[in-house]
Amino acid sequence: MARVNHAFMHRATRWLAQQGVRQFPDIGTGIPTEPNLHQVAQRTAPGARVVYCDNDPIVPAHAAALLRSTPEGVTEYLQADVRDPDEIIGTGIPTERVSDNSRRAADGNCQTGPRVHPGGSTPHSASSAAP
Repeated sequence: MARVNHAFMHRATRWLAQQGVRQFPDIGTGIPTEPNLHQVAQRTAPGARVVYCDNDPIVPAHAAALLRSTPEGVTEYLQADVRDPDEIIGTGIPTERVSDNSRRAADGNCQTGPRVHPGGSTPHSASSAAP
C-alpha cells in the first residue's frame, strides 16, 4: 500500500506542478523516502515551495539529511501535529520563505488520512489558508 500511495503522490505532484501549482505542504510526511515530494515537484517546477510537517521527533533527524531544495525553490520542515491545523497554518510555517496565500497550494498528505483516528482529528476549513 505504501508503494501505491507514493506512486500516486508522485503522479499527482507532477500533474499539479504542470498545471501551475507551486506550493506543496506535506502534512504528516513521515520519514522521508527517495524521491521526496519536493524532488518530484522541483523537477517539473524548479521554483516550487515545499513544507514538510510531522509531529514525530524522529522525522527531523532523517529529514535534515534529505531535504535539499533546488536553488530556485524552497524546502522547509515544520514540527507540528496534523490534528492541530491552527499551529500549521498560523505561526509555524515560515511564511516569508514558503507560503504565498494569494497562490494555489496542493496538500501532499495523501498518506495521512487513513492513519488519523476520527476522534483525534480536528475539522478545519481550507478557506482559512487562502483568501
